[in-house]
Amino acid sequence: MKYLIISLLVLLILYGCVSKAEPTLQNIVEEKNELIEIKTLENKSIEAKSANARNITVGMLVDSYSYSPTDQQLMEFFYIANEILKNLTDTEMVLLSIKRYDFTSSAGNHLLGDPLVTLYPANETPEYLIFFKSDKSSASYGGYSMRVERSDVCNRYSLPKTGSQKYMAIGVIDWTHMFASCGYDYSDPQHPVHISDFSVGGECRNTKNTPCAYNEEFGYYQCNREDMLSSLYNSNRYYFSASTAVHELMHNFGGGVYIDHFDTAGCDELMGETSYAEQPGAFEKYAGICPATYNIFEDNYKGCD
Repeated sequence: MKYLIISLLVLLILYGCVSKAEPTLQNIVEEKNELIEIKTLENKSIEAKSANARNITVGMLVDSYSYSPTDQQLMEFFYIANEILKNLTDTEMVLLSIKRYDFTSSAGNHLLGDPLVTLYPANETPEYLIFFKSDKSSASYGGYSMRVERSDVCNRYSLPKTGSQKYMAIGVIDWTHMFASCGYDYSDPQHPVHISDFSVGGECRNTKNTPCAYNEEFGYYQCNREDMLSSLYNSNRYYFSASTAVHELMHNFGGGVYIDHFDTAGCDELMGETSYAEQPGAFEKYAGICPATYNIFEDNYKGCD
């Protein structure tokens, strides 16, 4: 069995198989024959290319038992994730495919093994797989990172600790994760139930009795706090999850969860100072990851022969 490394995301605030034949981002947009509008704080189009012409190949895989997003919704998510990574590393995401597979048909509902090998042969394996799947960990934290060793592939981004390029990075993402959720019972994190008009159980940044407000666009209750409602994470229904996807990618290039994360002692040491954490909105801008980790990602671009 392939060697597996799982690194759980600890940020508490923060798929029959149907596939397209190696569609590019441009092809998918042309097929839809419509302009998908992305609402960001600056309301800017996400069309600029990487200045250094560097990219990372990406696949999106949906566990069809967990979710049923449309291609248009997935592309909106992808546009946002692409912009985040591009702004932070001048690296563009190149979409290879959107695939769907019911993972309940796998023995023990296992994430890896035969389904992934079948879905992603060597010539179709992305360097980073965004895997939308609901399980207790992704539902609780928004997502987590893992990677699979693949002797038959070459990832142009080497792992800092080992130098290996024989792997596929994976970010397991909760498609329906709620940012700034308020008044929910998370006894079953995959099926939260709204039980109160006020915050419960450490919600709203552990502020008790914060009023809840229903966000009609997002379809759930949120903390009625200006600092959370005006957050970059709240600027679009998919922004938080897109940030999580970038966050999980970066975990492959850091020194460990508590070093990789923004505003931690390990990050302070890497940065050589602490003022980076004092900038308004910096946590969201860097997707909860230490800014130095993005530099490590860029420095580990080695290419493939």
